[in-house]
Amino acid sequence: MQDLNIGAWIKAVDFILKLGNNHAMKTLPKVILALAAASLIGLAYAAAQPEAVIHIGHEKVDAAFATGGLLIQTNNFKVMAGHRSGPGTVEIHEKDTDIFYIVDGTATFITGGKANEITQKSPGEFGARDIAGGDTNHLAKGDVIIIPNGVPHWFTETSAPFLYFVVKVSK
Repeated sequence: MQDLNIGAWIKAVDFILKLGNNHAMKTLPKVILALAAASLIGLAYAAAQPEAVIHIGHEKVDAAFATGGLLIQTNNFKVMAGHRSGPGTVEIHEKDTDIFYIVDGTATFITGGKANEITQKSPGEFGARDIAGGDTNHLAKGDVIIIPNGVPHWFTETSAPFLYFVVKVSK
């Protein structure tokens, strides 16, 4: 966890008090507020970062790939095991960038273009009937594809099973 750097607080307050004029005294609350905000931001950032190495055993990974599922979630990323046996629906993520690593199988995957009949599934998550245009990507074992937030994407065909790791990085 990040220290609150009390020394910086004391130096700033001491400097302002030594000035001893009205402007300096009016500035003091603003300086204290700015230092407090900076400290809280530092604490929030430190809390969002995992503090230790994360190891997920192969038993948990294998179980997640059996049906697809979440392996781990933190404040700024998720790792999931994806399992598909057929086409999916159009997805658009407002804040998440998806990174896929294909473990097994093949898929036809559309990215970009214009999503038609967009509906909100949950906060920041949208679906659509289909995509007009876009790029067709043929995915196979060993491929990596990165889909930035806001880009519509859609599995139109998959082998059974189609297995892939998903890393969702939140903005």
